[in-house]
Amino acid sequence: MKNINSILTVSLLAAIMIFAFSTVPDFGTRNAFAVDDIEAVNTVIDEFQAAYSAKNLGDVQKLFHYNAVVGIDYDNHTSQDIMIVSDWAKITREIFKSKLEISDKLTNRKIDVYRDSMATVVCDYNYRDNSNHQAGIDVFTLMKIKGRWKIISLIFSGDGVK
Repeated sequence: MKNINSILTVSLLAAIMIFAFSTVPDFGTRNAFAVDDIEAVNTVIDEFQAAYSAKNLGDVQKLFHYNAVVGIDYDNHTSQDIMIVSDWAKITREIFKSKLEISDKLTNRKIDVYRDSMATVVCDYNYRDNSNHQAGIDVFTLMKIKGRWKIISLIFSGDGVK
């Protein structure tokens, strides 16, 4: 009898949670049909991918708001840091100065636009250079400022691939 009560309790709680989350009203904050904005955000991510792979730090930096934040989480969560974009650019500059050939592919993009001025992009990344291969997830947050989409945060989490 005790097992039946436990099963019924868990089932009831699950049903309540499903009902509660399925009935949350949509206040119109998510603009799922903002096709022009989705395309514009996707273009920013395309430009990031191309500039990073071409080791063009100037073009990479132009995509970020000057106060943007970059979060890093890799090597099975043993290397983590949060920094402003200018500090991240200093590290990236050293990587770009090397003779490494870089490929940074951003695939499986999920883009959401909210209130015509905020967007998130979650995508897989696959980074390779002459001696390193990493794969993981990138999360970009963008804001439309004076009509232009700017990256205000980038968080990437991944691990080396053998």
